[in-house]
Amino acid sequence: GLAEPSFLAKHEDTLLKDLLRDYEKWVRPVEYLNDKIKIKFGLAISQLVDVDEKNQLMTTNVWLKQYP
Repeated sequence: GLAEPSFLAKHEDTLLKDLLRDYEKWVRPVEYLNDKIKIKFGLAISQLVDVDEKNQLMTTNVWLKQYP
């Protein structure tokens, strides 16, 4: 069977559920519905894990950087 989550993992899970309880993913931080939101981020491949040439699939690990 699966191991029981650790004491801290249970608290982390509870915190996450509490923080996202009333979260509405469709709400955007804009004054008007048609306002645009600029999102700036960087993505860098940190590791090439696997290449499946037949199915043209590449598995990687990446670093994601978010800018203010």
